[in-house]
Amino acid sequence: MHLEKTIEALIHVLENGNEANRCFAAQALGHIGANEAVSPLIERLRDEDEDVAIDAAYALGLLKDPQAIPFLWECYIHDPSGDVKVSVIEALGKIGGDNIVDNLITVVQGRGDEIVWELDGDWDDWWDAQLKAIEALGKIGHRKGVMPILNAIDDEENQELTEVGFKALASMGDEGIDHLIKRFKINIPLHRRRVIKALSNHNSDRAKQVFVSGLQDSDVSVRMIAADALAKQEDPEYVPHLLALLKDLHPQARQKIVALIEKYELTNFLTRQDTKNFLALFHDKDVSVRRQAIETTGNLKIMEFSNKVLDAIHDPDAGVAIAAIEALGQLKIKESVQSLAAILLKKELGTRYRSTAALALGNLVDKEEIPFLINTLKDDDRLVRLNSLIAISRLDQEHAIPILLAALHGKLVLPPKEEKPEELAEVENSPESVDESVVETAGDAEAETETVEQDIEELEEEEEQGPQSTLEAIAASHNQETPGNGEEAAVLSEVEKEFLAIAEENIRVGNELLSRQTLAPHQDIRQFAARLLGELGGKQVVEALIQSLQSADFLVQQEAAESLGIVGDVGAIEPLIPLLKSENPDVQLKTSRALGCLQATSAIPQLLECLAQGNTLVRIQVLQALGEIVGGNSPVELAEVLKTQLQLCLKDQEMGVRKAAAEALLQLRDLSVVAAIVEMTFMDEGNQRVEVSRLLRQFIPEQASVEFLKILTDPAQEYYHRIAIEELQEIYRQESTTVV
Repeated sequence: MHLEKTIEALIHVLENGNEANRCFAAQALGHIGANEAVSPLIERLRDEDEDVAIDAAYALGLLKDPQAIPFLWECYIHDPSGDVKVSVIEALGKIGGDNIVDNLITVVQGRGDEIVWELDGDWDDWWDAQLKAIEALGKIGHRKGVMPILNAIDDEENQELTEVGFKALASMGDEGIDHLIKRFKINIPLHRRRVIKALSNHNSDRAKQVFVSGLQDSDVSVRMIAADALAKQEDPEYVPHLLALLKDLHPQARQKIVALIEKYELTNFLTRQDTKNFLALFHDKDVSVRRQAIETTGNLKIMEFSNKVLDAIHDPDAGVAIAAIEALGQLKIKESVQSLAAILLKKELGTRYRSTAALALGNLVDKEEIPFLINTLKDDDRLVRLNSLIAISRLDQEHAIPILLAALHGKLVLPPKEEKPEELAEVENSPESVDESVVETAGDAEAETETVEQDIEELEEEEEQGPQSTLEAIAASHNQETPGNGEEAAVLSEVEKEFLAIAEENIRVGNELLSRQTLAPHQDIRQFAARLLGELGGKQVVEALIQSLQSADFLVQQEAAESLGIVGDVGAIEPLIPLLKSENPDVQLKTSRALGCLQATSAIPQLLECLAQGNTLVRIQVLQALGEIVGGNSPVELAEVLKTQLQLCLKDQEMGVRKAAAEALLQLRDLSVVAAIVEMTFMDEGNQRVEVSRLLRQFIPEQASVEFLKILTDPAQEYYHRIAIEELQEIYRQESTTVV
């Protein structure tokens, strides 16, 4: 019923509105799928405003009603506007059908003696119409279009039409394919490439033979596009033709076939000779080929090539060597541990080498070598120590969790003695054990478990005891050779600078961001450990994260709060709530997000209090959290208070706050707020109308359409008709016409 009234109102605007609104109404009728509007739209093809005629043709194309064909063709013949003609041909193409083939052929063949064309500068609009007509003939696929398209391609006075023309011919049966094969044999590389591209979706033997011929072409660009097309067929019979490219003279072709081997997992088709050819690529003169060979080996886990990958870590090209380091981690080659450890300890190699080696070691180390990774958490390079912590998190949970908990509590990387924070002293003196779980270390290979404190004592005594494992021996030798380089200072990103400019709390935000520039190892390791623990979960993790909410370090608080939300343990709700009153807005933001994830109905009063404070980003996140909570049903006694507060936010000066409030209210399915949310779409000249209309479509489309129709049918509100039309279009839009 509401859709019918909407269509009636839009037709009225189409026939009686101003020029701009007639355009919007035509578009909306097409997107809504209003077949009742075909006749009124046909009338608008003769509108005095050419933009209205263009939009009417566009809408008729969306509706795909064949009765519009003769009227569209009449418009093409008589309307002098080139833009209108192009829109008409595009609409005819969308309608399709054999009964428009002759019309389209007429357009392809020329401007037509009886067809009026309005000259518009140097550009000939017929070129655009001809292009659209060829595309339409291709979609229809009628063989009558073959010769007209070929003639148009060969006409030297025409534009370059091979790409669109060949694609159309490929859909016109055997006759079209016959002509494409003839064109492939012409000595023009561009034509050969486009023939292959046009046939790439065909799986006939004729098409495959063209691709095979393309693999032997003298032009490398033809060989590469032929390889893509043939590989796409996934026909085992033709794989040997592809693998011949492993010995191609051009590096781009060699790289291409290795990439295709990975994409289509063709390793099972490698013969003994193919394997030799592949192995030779690890020593290829071209850097990109060597790197591709290594990446493919790692991604497909081709174990028989592992020795080549191990050798490649010494490649003179940094990109190749780093790819080899990463691949060793993927292949889990135990023999590479010593080499990777040596790389990790050579500070002169730089961040990319060392941080990649740290990640790779996470897949390789045994329990007796875990202390080596723990020791790298003290590294001067931030990315190295953080990647080392990631590597630790990938170990078995029985090993990873105790180490991450110790890192979280500041036990693994201690601050300089003169700067030791009071909080760390409190943690160390706490009667509750930092970690009652166990960490297996090299100190006692037969012991099943040892406490984290014992591990740390052993690590601190390493220098006196001497190395206990291969990695410790390597570390000892490098520690003698390479002194520390001090802390690394991070540089504020452009995003952070932009945030500083946008945020209205310059002093607080500026000071906070500047304080993050030079995080010392003992600071960022705790923060990052809190983040990684959220991916692991478990009772022990939850208890430790809850304890970290009391940290004096805001960064640790933030990460702990967010991780608790990810873990999803409702036992964290009560400890999280007090952080909504934190003096740090980022802590408030992460806490409200976590409470939303936990659907913490008990936190609604405190979240509403948090809405009253001034930070825009926090308020938006609070509203989003409330939306998640009320989506899971809020207590009846809080419903009215909640609605009142959310409705006040609908008129907030901040656009993001309004949108978040609208979404939260719609979760409540409260129809009393429909008018207020509709009114919101007109604020700030309708800048938020698209986002809001999608919410209305999702939750209350019928009710919202009533409000927009009131505006659209009120002549006194003509200024707002455009927005009302667009909102109704979005609410009733057919999925097939959705514009992304």
